[in-house]
Amino acid sequence: MADGHDLRKAFWRNEDGSWICIDPVTLDHPNGRIPLTPGTILVPGTIFMGADLARWLEDRVGRY
Repeated sequence: MADGHDLRKAFWRNEDGSWICIDPVTLDHPNGRIPLTPGTILVPGTIFMGADLARWLEDRVGRY
């Protein structure tokens, strides 16, 4: 499961606010464990497995 440091390694934040997974990762989200594979793009406002994961990542990792 990923903490803030692992998330920075597993995702790249795009200029449009979306996030792309660049390393396999499993998120420990309040909705449960969410596995993501490289190439998965998370767009703000889009619900994925019951959550806005782009917003969730922004809250944990922010703009780096």
